[in-house]
Amino acid sequence: MLAALLLIAGWHASYFFIGLFVAFVPLLFLQANFSQNKKPNYQLLQHVFVAFLLFTIVTTYWLAKYSLVSAVTVWLYHALCLSAVFMLFNKAYIFFGKIVGYLAFVSFYLGFEYLTLNTNCFWPWLNLGNGLAGQTNIIQWYEFTGVAGGSFWVLSINLLLFLIIEKWWSSKSISKKMVLVLVLYMIVPIALSHWLGFARTLIKYQKEKIVVVQPNVKQPVFDITALTNWKKPEEERKYLSPLLKNVEQASCAYLVLPETAITEGFGVKHSNKVYSSVGYLKKYLKQNGVLIYGAYGGQKNQKFNIAVFESDSTTFFHIKNKLVPGVEVFPFIKKYKAGLGVPFEKKYYSTISQKAYASQQNFPTAICYESVFGNEVAAQASYKNKPIIIITNDGWFDNTTLIKQHLNLAKLRAIENRRFVVRSANSGISAVISNTGEILKHLPNNKAGIIEAVVPQKHLTKTFYQKYTDIIYRIGALISLILLLYIFVATFTTNFKFKKLGFT
Repeated sequence: MLAALLLIAGWHASYFFIGLFVAFVPLLFLQANFSQNKKPNYQLLQHVFVAFLLFTIVTTYWLAKYSLVSAVTVWLYHALCLSAVFMLFNKAYIFFGKIVGYLAFVSFYLGFEYLTLNTNCFWPWLNLGNGLAGQTNIIQWYEFTGVAGGSFWVLSINLLLFLIIEKWWSSKSISKKMVLVLVLYMIVPIALSHWLGFARTLIKYQKEKIVVVQPNVKQPVFDITALTNWKKPEEERKYLSPLLKNVEQASCAYLVLPETAITEGFGVKHSNKVYSSVGYLKKYLKQNGVLIYGAYGGQKNQKFNIAVFESDSTTFFHIKNKLVPGVEVFPFIKKYKAGLGVPFEKKYYSTISQKAYASQQNFPTAICYESVFGNEVAAQASYKNKPIIIITNDGWFDNTTLIKQHLNLAKLRAIENRRFVVRSANSGISAVISNTGEILKHLPNNKAGIIEAVVPQKHLTKTFYQKYTDIIYRIGALISLILLLYIFVATFTTNFKFKKLGFT
């Protein structure tokens, strides 16, 4: 219970982020006690599962607003996955001893988080490094490590703190060296972060005007048929006109609207068709300006959630590739309909994306859930020098904590890539975020309006994270694979024991 409460507090209250650095300590004591007293593993699993289940439910309770059945499925599945990782650590601890066992504790969790970001079978929202997003002033070094560095930081500090307390508990003495290491391990990254944050604000860019639209249109919840038919172009202009009335025509370099802003059925194979709503919006663009908006594309029973980029000379698309588990996609089920009425297909993703990336007007882009995947955004940002565009419609979840959590993830993408992020949401929170994760301008939730701001025309820097994406995750996954293979082989053989190598 204590572990769950610390995880929840560290995640929900950004000022109590320290909770994440101590949350695993109770679980590590529990594991040590069960191991020492040779208690059954299933009893340890029960305790650990309760901790992770409570953490998952309270932190992502907003999933129930979509579907209680889907939410319960995700909660149980994610808690089981985290519990399985902990039990694998317990197995390694028993098999290898303390030294390698605690190495397994860190590497197994990093390896699992690496899986969540590279498959559609897991839920990466709750990866530990994401929990520090509310305190961007202490994680500016994410430009080198990405979220993986935050997860490693959290896990290793938990482990150091546990070892210090365990030593005091058993011998009533404190290792001064370990305390010094712990203090330095906390202070040095924070000091480095403040220096990096200051240094990155000194970078000068040639800037241009951008307008971000937050229409706050109340749409039918999860009814794709209604979404693609309910608004006519004249109705769209009716709610857009009051928002844009003070914007000077032919003045914008970028005009950005949120996910599914243009809800007429936009066919992917009919990219040259110009709808009247689009024509109306283009009058606000200067020469070579870009109109960016979300739409649905596809034919018949195939639907694509897309971002459309239109300029005077080109039109291209970014198709949503990362789908929400249990909502838009279900693992191992090819055509999962969920509550949307028709399946979301991805068969055209690679070909259309390749054509889009060849365009000179392309932007690093994330649609809604895709903003969780720092590796995907960095892969685009590494060879394009434009601001990162995030379009979303969080109106499905009203005033829940998802709204703030999702915004915080956008800050991480800004730091990792040292790019400005332009975030347009239907009902909030739309924002322009600097390359240090600072929110320069924003619109509150459930308020219609626009943001007028300036963003860099080009970003001249390329971060270490863009060049070597998720290297810490990869190392953790490799160590995990080696340890798991060794355990598997040694379990089914008689003359292959790790302790012969001298480890305890």
